[in-house]
Amino acid sequence: MDIYNSENDGFSGFGTKRKRRRKLKTLFILISFLFTVPAILVIGYFAIGASFRLQREANTSTKAIEERWSIGDYKAVYDTCIEPLERRPDDTTYLLYAGYSAFFLGLAELDEEPRLVWMDAAVTRIRKAMALNASIAGQAEYVLGKAYYYKGWYFYDSSAACLENAEAHGFAAADMDEYLAVIFAALGDTAKSLGRFEKALSVSRSDLLLLAAARAFLDAGNDSKAEALAIEAKTGTFDAVIREQARFLLAGIYRAKKDSARAERELTEALGENPDASEAHYLLGMLYSDQGDSVRARSEWRKTLAIDPTHAAARQKLNDR
Repeated sequence: MDIYNSENDGFSGFGTKRKRRRKLKTLFILISFLFTVPAILVIGYFAIGASFRLQREANTSTKAIEERWSIGDYKAVYDTCIEPLERRPDDTTYLLYAGYSAFFLGLAELDEEPRLVWMDAAVTRIRKAMALNASIAGQAEYVLGKAYYYKGWYFYDSSAACLENAEAHGFAAADMDEYLAVIFAALGDTAKSLGRFEKALSVSRSDLLLLAAARAFLDAGNDSKAEALAIEAKTGTFDAVIREQARFLLAGIYRAKKDSARAERELTEALGENPDASEAHYLLGMLYSDQGDSVRARSEWRKTLAIDPTHAAARQKLNDR
């Protein structure tokens, strides 16, 4: 009996252990569930909270950006975009605002080096935004093209490509033809340049545009068109520098036509407004040299160097015997 009982107890003990394991397993599952559910709820709470916080921050930042943009505070716009971009570098809105504000900050710089720094920032941000979202093409390509333009001649081909792409995407801007006209002229594409100048002049006849167009038509051999545009630029401007440049251009046209009197009159009038116009003295020297008056010519070249000692052409003329 005792042995049986012992054996029975043994079996009874085994049964007790198995039941105990089941209870422990059930308890473990229950405890795990009790801990997991709150954990999920807590994580969910923080995740949702973080989402709302990010959305609230985004809304706040976007509102602040729009307010600052509306008053032209481009530095504040750029600075406001930097922190969100560190967390979300693929946010197209912040990238565009940062790129556009960098462009305007670059335009405001008088010195080349800081201007280039801002234009580089504009190009980087806008290109990344376009890579992330192709639907923004048009305006983004237009600003990108202008940023490339202000980076200098070596980027003119990229500038032209971006501006033409913006056009192809249906974006229109009043100064598009003007930029492309100047760019194509610098790149030596005469046909495209003149075509763009004609279109630009049909929209605007600003003094700067008239002068640039006059130079382009002169380079293309259309002297009469160049003369008419230069006269319009000279007579219609309040800018003394543009008026002076128009006179120099006209003097060159008249000199080529052997009309010395008109050429001299343009240069004399330029010196009347600006006695320190070294180029006017140099061109007068060339005019007198054409007439065989070397004494007066050399006198004018010496005056050129007295005003501008770096004027290489005048120095070369004085060195010639």
